[in-house]
Amino acid sequence: MMDMPRSNNPLRILGVVAALFSSAVRGDDIVADQVPVHRRGTHTRELGTLFDTQVFGGPLDADAKGSPRSDTLPDAITLPDLIARRLAPLRQQAVTRIAAVDRIVRLSDAQRKKLEIAVRSDMQRLVDAVVEARATFANRTITTDPSTGQFDEAGMKLMQAVSQESNRCRQLMQQAFGPQSLLAKVLVGGLDEKQAEIHAAAMRERAICRWKAVVAAGLTAFDDRMGLTQKQYDAVTAKLVADPPPLDDEFSPMPAAVIVAKRLTSLGDEKLVTLLDPRQRQLVAAVAQSWQAAAGGGVAEAEGDAVVEPAPAVDEFRVEVR
Repeated sequence: MMDMPRSNNPLRILGVVAALFSSAVRGDDIVADQVPVHRRGTHTRELGTLFDTQVFGGPLDADAKGSPRSDTLPDAITLPDLIARRLAPLRQQAVTRIAAVDRIVRLSDAQRKKLEIAVRSDMQRLVDAVVEARATFANRTITTDPSTGQFDEAGMKLMQAVSQESNRCRQLMQQAFGPQSLLAKVLVGGLDEKQAEIHAAAMRERAICRWKAVVAAGLTAFDDRMGLTQKQYDAVTAKLVADPPPLDDEFSPMPAAVIVAKRLTSLGDEKLVTLLDPRQRQLVAAVAQSWQAAAGGGVAEAEGDAVVEPAPAVDEFRVEVR
């Protein structure tokens, strides 16, 4: 009888199976049966770029909205020049503010020149502060561990430092021409008595009108979730409008709903009990705290990468007085 092919011999197949089983029981290594260890690829994060994204919402060589610039940047342009370009909308808002004051009180040439010098000084101080902060992270990178896909503890600390410095720089941008700026101080001290009276009256009227609009917008944003009755809506509106916040608040970038929520919580529980039910008070407290929670972060860990919440565009920080 003809022998069967070796590959189809049942006895041989059984023998191979038995040998494999015996090896498995004895703990012998069978290289072909080992499951390969999955290793993730490495990911590198350049900290200077991360800083730019969190502060400006995009690369330094983009425009204020984060889009690539259409014009060609000179080869010799410096970091301060790039940062000054990105902060240009803030400067323009200050110039617009001076023009608005001029319409109200009719500035003299000397007064206008002093205000323009103050704007340049405030702007230079802001640019220098941002340049110094960014220099801490320029040309520094962190890389994930390929076996875990995560940044190590030192890398996470550096990312947190970027987040903290970015937040500080955004605050400086928001306050660049605010009440503590040289522009504001020169404006207060540079007007004569009659001009100061006219300007103060105009600012009070503007603040009241603006606050009424903020209250209306904030309560409208709340309306679906709070379920205010008409009586409640009228009572809350009257309470808030009767006590406008300081003018300093006009420089706040917070949404109207958050401004209103924070103002309501500042009234205290005794007054809030007369205006809102427990569920409504709980919602107001949650909204009031949301802005602080959002502003304090900026970087979250997700599979070793950084999830960055884009910074608001520079020209969203309003400082003009119309």
